[in-house]
Amino acid sequence: MGFRQRQLGLLLMLGIVFGSFGPSLGRQPAIVMPSLDYDRSRLRLIGATLGDFLGRQSDCNPAIERCSISLSPRDQSNIVELGAYSYGTGDGADGDGMLLILHFQPSGRGGVARLCITRALLADTHAVALAPTTVDTTVQIATLVYLPVVRR
Repeated sequence: MGFRQRQLGLLLMLGIVFGSFGPSLGRQPAIVMPSLDYDRSRLRLIGATLGDFLGRQSDCNPAIERCSISLSPRDQSNIVELGAYSYGTGDGADGDGMLLILHFQPSGRGGVARLCITRALLADTHAVALAPTTVDTTVQIATLVYLPVVRR
């Protein structure tokens, strides 16, 4: 479990991705609950969007396919708990994929911010615990200077 980054103006989108997950463990994840530790003096989490790794989200029929639901980010004192699960009759997730897309807003204080996945809890479609390997990342943030607008 690691990260993929993309900068969009003042918004930083950071994706939590799985790489070659299914084949390496031989089982398919259905429940994923990582905690995220990051530098709150440089970044502010403003939202999270579920990716398509665990299954479809809308117009999903669990009688014939795998569906997924995101659990809202829960802000703790020094970490954010994230989560998603899948249900239905289809196979669980396999291979590479995007689990969550995290939306951050830089605070204006530039520098390097480290993001760490901690306490990553995973279980397969039979609720058997899986042991993931996680990869941390850093993000370079430019210092933002806001100037007043002068109108004549």
